[in-house]
Order: sequence, then C-alpha cells, then structure tokens
Amino acid sequence: MPQKSILRRSLTASVLDVLEKNIRLGESLSLFEIGSIFEPVKNDLPNEPRKLAIVMTGLREATSWDVKESANLDFYDLKGRLELLLSGLRLTNISYASTESVPSLHPGKAAEVKINEQGVGIFGELHPLVKEQYELGDLPVLVAEFDLDVLRDVNPTYGITPVSEFPPVYEDIAIIVDESVLAESVEALIKQTGGRSVSNVRLFDIYRDEKIGAGQKVTGI
Repeated sequence: MPQKSILRRSLTASVLDVLEKNIRLGESLSLFEIGSIFEPVKNDLPNEPRKLAIVMTGLREATSWDVKESANLDFYDLKGRLELLLSGLRLTNISYASTESVPSLHPGKAAEVKINEQGVGIFGELHPLVKEQYELGDLPVLVAEFDLDVLRDVNPTYGITPVSEFPPVYEDIAIIVDESVLAESVEALIKQTGGRSVSNVRLFDIYRDEKIGAGQKVTGI
C-alpha cells in the first residue's frame, strides 16, 4: 500500500480504496489487510495497534450454466466466515452483540465481537452514506476490523474431545419470529433448550416474504 500523508486511524478506509480499484474485475470480491493504525494519546506518542480488516461484496455463489441466480453476500455470510476464523484460532467464550456505535456501519446490521467479555472487533454492512463516497456498485459491502494485539493475548483452548458413539444428526429448522428478534437470541434459546444434546447452532439464512406477514421473518437454523 502507498504511504498515506495522514496517519490512519482505521484499516477500513484502506481496504475500501483497494476494493474500489478492483470492483470491475469481478462480481464477487473478498479482500483483507493486516497493518498498524495510530491511536492518539494525550501528551505522548500514539499507540500503534495491529489490525486485521476484511471486506466482502458480491454474490454468494458464482453464476454458471447451472447456477443462473445467486443471493447477495450479506451480514450473516461475513459472520459465518468470522466464526470459522475464530474457531481455527481455538478461541472460545465468543459472543456477538448488535451495536450502533460504529458510524461507518449500517444501523441494525452491525455487531461487536467479544471474547471473555472483552471487545476484539466489529463487523457489519457498510453504511449507505459511507458507501456513497466510493464507486462500489449496488450490492451490499460487508466489512470487519479486528484488533490483532488483543487476539494474540487471548489464550486459545486446546483439548481432546472424545468421539461420540452416536453419529451426529444435522437438522435445518425454519422459525418465524418478529423482525425485532435478534438471531443471537434464537441461537441462545435453542442451545439452552437442547442442553447437552445440541453441540452447535448456526444461523444460515433469513427470509422475508409478504406471505409471512408484515414485521416478521423466517430464520433458518
């Protein structure tokens, strides 16, 4: 990346610049950058934490002769990839909470990631007003930014999990809920109700249709 004349406070603007330059190359793009930002400290030199920034936009599936249409990448696609990333780092006690404190993200489509109740990153859909400052097309743009210094200090969990004598059973469940109900609440309720019988719960889709009724949505679990 070329050197900036101003010390950058976030990596998000940097990956958006790269996305804007490459958006014409394909209908689906996923990019990331690792680098330092500068956080001012009163009467002292700035802190220089290392950050990870991710940006995604485009279609969920590549179109081809047998795939004529595809849904757009959305908030939950990015959340799923972040879950895989954190799982690969062997991190546990991860929680997600909606947030409206990040001006660059769309209200209602943004979340904070915490590990052991400590904030480690944010992610969500880019705010329309921010998106207007770039030439990024009409599809949603998803962004995430994580503090690598904080992630480095979180102790990963290692252990041996006995293999169950019973094969796992995978279930897809469609649940109709009010629009105001958070996906995290649905996941938490299923885990609480299922107890030890449920090892993993993941939201994979949200569907809205006039037949369902105004103010409601279907969550695919």
